[in-house]
Amino acid sequence: MSTASKHFDPIILGEAAWGVDYLLESYPPRWFHVNKKLIYEISKPQEPDKNNEIKVRRFLEQASPEFVSLPEIQLSFGNYKYLPNLEKDKTIHWHVNFADPLLFGFAAGAAFAQDEIQVAEHPVLVSVGTAIDKGDHGSKRLIRSTVEGVRATPVLLEGVPRYCAIDTDGIYGLLFRDAFESKIRSRVIVLNPPGKTNILAMSAPQGTRGTRYSGELIEGIIRTAFAGFRAAVLTSEEVTVHSGFWGCGAFGNNRQLMTAIQVLSAGAAGVKRLVFWVPHDGYLSHYESGLSLAHSLADRKTTEVVKALEERGFFFGAGNGT
Repeated sequence: MSTASKHFDPIILGEAAWGVDYLLESYPPRWFHVNKKLIYEISKPQEPDKNNEIKVRRFLEQASPEFVSLPEIQLSFGNYKYLPNLEKDKTIHWHVNFADPLLFGFAAGAAFAQDEIQVAEHPVLVSVGTAIDKGDHGSKRLIRSTVEGVRATPVLLEGVPRYCAIDTDGIYGLLFRDAFESKIRSRVIVLNPPGKTNILAMSAPQGTRGTRYSGELIEGIIRTAFAGFRAAVLTSEEVTVHSGFWGCGAFGNNRQLMTAIQVLSAGAAGVKRLVFWVPHDGYLSHYESGLSLAHSLADRKTTEVVKALEERGFFFGAGNGT
């Protein structure tokens, strides 16, 4: 049950809306790696999209929630599948983008982890980034950043077309850079008609391997996650959020800690359901231990939770280079 109130709610810094066809015509995606360009050439629609638009809002975190709690939780394996809603499911689905502080900052290059895979499947996100950079919106604080000083600024993007589904077997991460054209072609499934996705971009903290999580940092992560999830609830009311090991790849965050924080923050924000995506069985124990930790801390004051998590002595691991 959410304990969120307006005192804790993130505020909108800036917003804009563009037609999909306008974005692609005015700011066509530019790719710096041949395989990214190939995916786009394979999957882009032949006809312009005249009827759909993308709405973008940039929020600013305000405060941690007073209490944390648990949402409904669902475990799924693999990468996001963006499945259509079941008829009985009346929630609006949002998918977390594990963002760099520079929104979609590495999307056009050789990188191919969570953020970049999502952009490859939703290539108009590159155009959105350029439109924001060019100031094509008239909103001073709508900038291409998921942080402002030490405060989180999650970015929500509604109605983003998804042109393809990518099977990452054999091309994930560093393998993508040198993959042959034939392998790339075999991994791309064109969606006709395209799907449509709501994306929540928020950046996890970065740290050096072996650095211990301080109470201040843990509280900051809770504020960031809460602000992002709460922004989705404020936008769509009944919400299902899809996430996973946010910030645990290149940024080297602790999987158990980041699982627990997301679960507790989602409940506090009023998220109805959190779908947690685990890449494969090898990471299941990290998820299970994080979920168990969240259950042990649910319905307590955030200040107590921060202290309890700090006392457990979590440390940053090594980034995996993706």
